[in-house]
Order: sequence, then C-alpha cells, then structure tokens
Amino acid sequence: MSKPQVIFVMGGPGAGKGTQCKKIVEEFKFATFSTGDLLRAVVKEKKAEGWQQLDADMKEGKLISSERVLFYLKDAILKSENKKILVDGLPRNQENLDVWNKTMNGVVDVKAALFFDCSAEEMKKRILGRNEGRADDNEKTILKRIEVFEKETRPLAAIFEKQGILIRIDCNRGKDEIFADVKKKLLELNLGGDDGQKCPSKPFMTFARVLEPAPCFEGQAWFDGQIQTIKLSDYRGKWVVLFFYPFDFTFVCPTEICAFSDASDNFAKINCQIIGASCDSIFVHREFALRERKQGGVAPLKIPLLADNSHEISIKYGCHIFKGENKGATFRATYIIDPKGVIRHISMNDTPVGRSVDEVMRLLQAFQFTDEHGDVCPSNWKPGRKAMKPKPGDPDLKKYFEDELAKQK
Repeated sequence: MSKPQVIFVMGGPGAGKGTQCKKIVEEFKFATFSTGDLLRAVVKEKKAEGWQQLDADMKEGKLISSERVLFYLKDAILKSENKKILVDGLPRNQENLDVWNKTMNGVVDVKAALFFDCSAEEMKKRILGRNEGRADDNEKTILKRIEVFEKETRPLAAIFEKQGILIRIDCNRGKDEIFADVKKKLLELNLGGDDGQKCPSKPFMTFARVLEPAPCFEGQAWFDGQIQTIKLSDYRGKWVVLFFYPFDFTFVCPTEICAFSDASDNFAKINCQIIGASCDSIFVHREFALRERKQGGVAPLKIPLLADNSHEISIKYGCHIFKGENKGATFRATYIIDPKGVIRHISMNDTPVGRSVDEVMRLLQAFQFTDEHGDVCPSNWKPGRKAMKPKPGDPDLKKYFEDELAKQK
C-alpha cells in the first residue's frame, strides 16, 4: 500500500475507545496513535523539532494547537513501518478536522471513522465505576466532558456519515459484544484505490498473500462421521490444500468436492491434508456429507468440510463474494499452504467453472520438488520431467533450453 491507511477512533469519555483500540491492535495488527501519548513521547525522546517549547507548554497546562499536534502526528505516521493506523481522539471538533484536512491531504487515506456511540448515562456510570483515581473522574467534571463531546465531537459523525466512512458501534453493551461488532465491521469494510472509489468485491482486510503466513482459522467441520473443531495450526508440519466453494447441494460444487475427496489418499501420501470450506452451517455440511452421490450429495467423504457461516474465514482469505446473486458465498478459491504455514499458491475462479484436482496436485508436487532440490519448475512440469537451474550461464540451463525449450514451436 502506497499511503498509510487511517481509521479515526471517536467516542465520548467512558465509551471504551481505549479498550477497543487495544483489541483492534491485537487482532488486526494496527499501529495506534493517541494524541496525548504522542505528545508525551515527543517530550520524552527530546529529538523532535520544538520539543522544549512543547514540554514547557504542557507543564504550564497550556492548550496545544491543532497545528502543532498535527505536525508531530504527521511525522510519527510517516515514520511508522506499520501503514495501518488508528488515530485515537482526533479529530475532536471542526477546527481539528479542518487542520487535519489541510495537513494530511494527499499524505494518508482515511478509510473509516469508527464511532463508539454510548449514552451519556452509561458513560457517566462507567467513569464513576472505574476507580482510577483521576482528578477529573467526578460527576460535575464528567458531565462537563460529556457536554463538550456532544457539542463539539458528535457533529463530526454526521460529516463522516455523509462521506460514507462512518462506522457506528453501539457501546451500551459488554466489551466482548462490542468487539465482536467491531471485528465484523472491520472485516467487511471495503476499500478502493487512490481515487477513493469503493470496490465492493475487495475486503478491507485481505490477509491471504503468497509467501505470507496463512491467516489462522478455527471452526467446526464435518469429518469422519462427526462434528469436529479443527484449526490451521493442527496441520503444522504438513502441506495443506484449502479450497473454498460456493454452496452445498448445488451443481459444480459436489463434483469438485468428490474429486478432491477421491484424490485425498494420494495427497496424504505426499504429506498433504485437503480441507474444503464454504459459508454453509455445520448442519448443512452434515446433511450434504451423508447424502449419496447419486442423490446430489458427496458420500462417501474422506475430507473435512469446514463451516464458515460467520464469513470470517472467507473474508480473511479474500474470496468472499460481496455483491451479486451469490452475495454471501465464496468464489472457487484454492490455497496451497506449506508445512511452515506459509501460503505458496492462490488461485480463484468465478463460480460457474470448476477446478482441476490434477492441476492442484501438479502444483503441490512442483513446490515440494523446488523446496527439496532448489531447482525451478517450467511450464507443465510433472514429476520425472526435467527442471531448471536458476543460474544464468549455467551449462545445465543452456542444455535445457537447447533440449526442451527449442522443441516448443
């Protein structure tokens, strides 16, 4: 990504922004910047331009201008190696927002404003009950802080809503319920390119990348005649072929599942586990797996069928369908994951066309061969055929070109 991607985090005192930010950082690996923490860090490091004056002003309790705050915030964001940024507590008012737009225009992409919406009564109850010993945690000051929030910050939510970037989270609930909603919204948030246009088929967080660790998952699967809980880490040390398909009880899908199932013993011989997945529930999987093939089912079945009815796994893997008649299903996506948990291959079909299990086997064998021998595999390589030494000027490479490539006319 060329520019840092920013999410504003907004909410009144006691709305739970800090707790939720910690959870977001842990789950989604964001960097987070809180303006207060940032200014204190600038003073502590004693390196940034103007830190002495900032130190003096903070000690005297002077208000730090939005221009100065944005000066340090812009510097910190651009220096951050992590380009996924949460900005906590800014903007607080229209003046903050105006300075942000002036300072950060063209520098970052603001992808969302995460607004933790909590009633005044609930915020007051939480603050009075947290017993942190803060001088401003008294009822009179709390009500004043809430009044300022309602007057200056809440109107920004309407601005962001008009821009189409507001994510409103009901915070009159327990923190785990709140985060479940946050997690779902972040996973489903759509991004576009630099022109700011949304692309409904592209999720905000696509973690599946070739040569990157495969996104972890855990869920219920129908396997070996029973419901089991499986997770990707169960197969560490093995190769994994994870394939997504649109729906049980359809047309192309059972042909693919049966083909993978029938070939599973051959995959197992080369240390590979096949896992099928769709957004059907575990109970639909059960009925599908028990129905005979002549009736449109897939029995007998030798591979796990993973239930992703929360859509979390397919969104993480980037194969979830966000629009059209198959909205809520998945494309025909295939992932080859090596024994270290790293993705080595991704392919994806539109729903009408099924995959070749033989081609998946060929790719798996080729990756295993290159890992063992260090050679690279040319087009249509299969075990027993010649591979190539990836060394310019190598005599074997020259011979390969003469013996093999010259024949391809």
